[in-house]
Amino acid sequence: MKKAVFLIVGLLSVILLHSQNYNLPNLIFGTLPLANKISYPVNHGSMVGYYDAQPFGGPYSHLGADINGSTYGNSDEGDTIYSIGNGQVVCLFEGNYGDGRNDCHAYIIEILHKTRRGLIISQYRHCKEVFIVPDQRVTYLQPIATIGTECGHFLAHLHFEIRTDLNILIGGGYGNSEGFIDPMKFIQDYNK
Repeated sequence: MKKAVFLIVGLLSVILLHSQNYNLPNLIFGTLPLANKISYPVNHGSMVGYYDAQPFGGPYSHLGADINGSTYGNSDEGDTIYSIGNGQVVCLFEGNYGDGRNDCHAYIIEILHKTRRGLIISQYRHCKEVFIVPDQRVTYLQPIATIGTECGHFLAHLHFEIRTDLNILIGGGYGNSEGFIDPMKFIQDYNK
């Protein structure tokens, strides 16, 4: 019975993620700070000690990068996630995967950035703890959350996306890549 309830709650959460809609806050884009630098969302902006376990695209049409600790398993659970650049939190989604007695929460964060190449949204999934609130301005490499397992649904990792279409719903992390860009390539190229 517990497994059935957990499965139903999990499925409802996935349905909510696909139907979640939000409006970008009324930002005055001229006052949104420019993201002069963009860096990786782990290890103070470095991928040392981490790897991309499931790159953008591929046979499953992955819409982001799955950043894992190099020592595998859940070794990166609780590691700090950093904002890739100056921006503003436009979405903080909390999923509850509990059974009423053992509640477990997982978070998705979306941050709007004004870059030299236009506006983008960075998305961070499977967050265990969050250190930010909706509409908060964030700075380059500011701690925003910790890496989680989405309540044991996955091994610990950070699913990380960059979107150029600001109107895409949260989604499921796979599918049509229109409006998405390879986040690792974007970061590599941005500071050149």
